[in-house]
Amino acid sequence: MSVCKNTIRWVLLIDILIALTVIVLMGLLEFGNFPRNQIGFLCNDPKLSFKFMGDTISVVVLISVTALMPILVMWITEYTCHTRNYNKETECNESRLKQVWFWYGHYTIGIVALAVGCNVMKVVIGEPRPHFFDTCQPLEARNCTNEYIKTYTCTNSIDSNWFIEDSSKSFPSSHSALSVFTSIFITSYLQERMTNKTLLVKPWFQFLISMWTVICSLSRIADNRHHWWDVLAGLVIGMITAILVVIFRCRLFRLERKTSPKRVKSDFIGNEQVACFDEKNYQSKKKLVNSSHNVDIPEGRELRDITVSWKE
Repeated sequence: MSVCKNTIRWVLLIDILIALTVIVLMGLLEFGNFPRNQIGFLCNDPKLSFKFMGDTISVVVLISVTALMPILVMWITEYTCHTRNYNKETECNESRLKQVWFWYGHYTIGIVALAVGCNVMKVVIGEPRPHFFDTCQPLEARNCTNEYIKTYTCTNSIDSNWFIEDSSKSFPSSHSALSVFTSIFITSYLQERMTNKTLLVKPWFQFLISMWTVICSLSRIADNRHHWWDVLAGLVIGMITAILVVIFRCRLFRLERKTSPKRVKSDFIGNEQVACFDEKNYQSKKKLVNSSHNVDIPEGRELRDITVSWKE
C-alpha cells in the first residue's frame, strides 16, 4: 500500500512540475524578454501598411469560449441525452462524471500544447503583422525606398512594449488554431454521443459550433491582425492537433465496456474460435441426464461421442 501511495505522489509531483513549467514558458513567450527573430520588411510594403483596428474577438473572449464551451456541451449532452443508469445498462466502466472529466482533461492538454506551439512559432518566425508600420513605426522605414530592411528599431513611444513586440508575431494565427481545435473536438463529441432523436438537431448544433471557427478566422483578417496565410496555417495546425487528440487520446469518445467474469472465455487458435471446456458444467449435465433417463456415460467421454440407448 505504501509503495502505491509513494508512486501516486511522485506521479502527481511530476504532473505539477510539468504544469508549472508550461505556465512559466507561456509567460516568458508572451510577456518576457524572450529572444525573438526579425525577418525584416520591404520598404513601403502595402501588406504591412494597414491601420490597427482592434480585435473583434479579444483574447479574453477566446480563452473563455475555449475553456468553457466544451465542458458545458459535454455536461448538457450527457445529462439530457443519456439516463442516469446509462453506463450500467451499457456495461461501461466509468460514471458520467469521470468520463466527462477524462475527455475534458485530454482536451485541456491538447489545447495548451497547441497554444504553446503557436507562441513558439510566433517568436521563432517573427513575421510582421498587417498593421506593422502603424504600430512599430520603424526608424529605418522613414527614408527608404524599395529596400529590404533586415534589422529595425521601433520608435513608437505611446503604446506598451508588449503591444509593439506583438506587431511582429503574425504567423501563425492562434485565434484560428484554437477555435478550429475547439470546434472539431465538440463536433466529434456530438457526433458520437448525441442521440439522433430528430433529423436536424445534431447537424444544426454542429454547424453553429463550426461557425465559431469561421468567425474567429475571418475576423483576424478583417481586423488587419493577420495575413490570410497566417490564418490558413493556424487552421491546419489546429485541425491536425484536434484530430490526433480525438482519435488517440479520447478514442473517438467511445465508452470502454466492462469484461464480465460470467462470460465464457475463449481461446483463439489459427483465427478459429474454440470454446473453453467447463468441467463443472459438464459434470452437472452428465448427472442430470443419468438421473432422468438412466443413460450410461463412460467417464472421460464427450456427449457428442456417445450413442444414447434409452431405458424405459
